[in-house]
Amino acid sequence: GKCAPCLRSEQCGSGRYCCPYMKKCVASGAEGCYLPIAECSPVCPDWKDLADCACSNADFPAKWQSPTCQGPAPAPTPQPTPQPAPQPEPAPAPSSEQVSPQAWAHFELINDLRAAGFTCPKGKKFEPNPQRMKFDCKLWK
Repeated sequence: GKCAPCLRSEQCGSGRYCCPYMKKCVASGAEGCYLPIAECSPVCPDWKDLADCACSNADFPAKWQSPTCQGPAPAPTPQPTPQPAPQPEPAPAPSSEQVSPQAWAHFELINDLRAAGFTCPKGKKFEPNPQRMKFDCKLWK
């Protein structure tokens, strides 16, 4: 949303990007946002490792955003259940510790599309971006 704290542009809504100075979601460089801002100087673009960014706001990046994922749900209280008749073993469920093939294929496709660049129907051009995104397992789970 407008002026939401961000680390990368993919966290901003459609038509917005993460301002490399304020680290807030904006539609253009002319859009102002409320405080606090990260005040990154030099600016901290999406392709830069956040650990290498020099931002004057002490909350950036560790405390810059609200958590984006919730912890595991509490374990349900065990209830006694009757013993069913023996059944064949079901196929193992996909591991929550491993990315599904479909999710990984989508991630790779996004990297390929970024590397190719894009020209919008009205002519706005986005140059190819050779910097590959890093897969963040904390966001996937």
